[in-house]
Amino acid sequence: KHAVVGMMRCLAAELGPEGIRVNTLNPGPVDNRMMRSIEDQANPGHGEEVQQAFTARIPLGRYVTNDECAGMAIYLLSDLSSGCNGNTYVVDGGYCAQ
Repeated sequence: KHAVVGMMRCLAAELGPEGIRVNTLNPGPVDNRMMRSIEDQANPGHGEEVQQAFTARIPLGRYVTNDECAGMAIYLLSDLSSGCNGNTYVVDGGYCAQ
């Protein structure tokens, strides 16, 4: 993610004068099929234990959803975020806040 953030910052500075905004959306653990696969690979046959260990470290106590990530993307695409440029938006239930 660091390379993506660095590229975003450069593009935001370079393209901002043309009215082009560049931001990144960084999701944390998302409640979907990919996360189930990661859990099962981390401890085959005990994916639920891996999920419990992950969620215990998330302040909201759960994975975020695909819809929550999409909601942030919709916000960033809307006029409501017209002043947002060169920023990283994390949707992770507070995981990185620790």
